[in-house]
Amino acid sequence: ADQGRVFNPQQQLPVSWPAEPVIARAYIDQLVRAGTLSADDADAMNAALEEVQAKLDRSRRDRRLARRVAAIARDIEPDSRAARGLSDTLDALAARLRG
Repeated sequence: ADQGRVFNPQQQLPVSWPAEPVIARAYIDQLVRAGTLSADDADAMNAALEEVQAKLDRSRRDRRLARRVAAIARDIEPDSRAARGLSDTLDALAARLRG
C-alpha cells in the first residue's frame, strides 16, 4: 500500500492498493467472511485469478480472459467498500490483460 512519503497516524490519508490478483483475493476473502459472496462464486473468481496471475507472470496479454474478468467485475453488487474494491481491482486487472 502506498501511504505517501511520510506516515502520521493522526492523518487519514487514502491508501491505494495495486491491481494485483493477491489484492483481489483479499477482497474476496473479506466478502466471503461477511457472508455477501458465496463459496462457489469465490471459487470461480479465484480460478480466474489464477489464470490472470499466470498470464501476468509471463507478461502475456489475453483479451478473452480480460473480457471474462471484466464481466465478473460488472456482476459484483457494489454494496460495500470491499465489493467496490474487488470490482475496481478486477477492472484494472482486465485492463492490464488487454495491454
